[in-house]
Amino acid sequence: MKGRRLSPCNLYEEADKRLIELREVQRILQKEIETAPEGSIHFKKNGKSYQYYLRKHSESENYISSRKSTFVKQLLQKHYNERVIRLIHQEIRWLEQFIAKTNGISQQIQQIYSNYPEQIQLQIYPIDL
Repeated sequence: MKGRRLSPCNLYEEADKRLIELREVQRILQKEIETAPEGSIHFKKNGKSYQYYLRKHSESENYISSRKSTFVKQLLQKHYNERVIRLIHQEIRWLEQFIAKTNGISQQIQQIYSNYPEQIQLQIYPIDL
């Protein structure tokens, strides 16, 4: 049973890097949403094309003319960004929970061996981290 070893783990480092990246993307998308036109867009397929409708607050929908393509693009981007942000937020929460729950486990594993008296340590093979 000699030679029990766990490979070095960059999982926590990678999780921290991922959190930084996700928070930055979230910040950028949130800024874009804040500068986007007010309201939300809804779209319906009409044959081979789509019709776009603007909804502000809880008011009824108003048709958006196809001549307002820049406005439609801005609202569609806002719609996309909002959906992506919800998923990013979810991943951030999961990563934060993972890091909080697993923080220090490697040190705890090493500490188990260190806490044994020397005579006991001589009789067991510790996991090499």
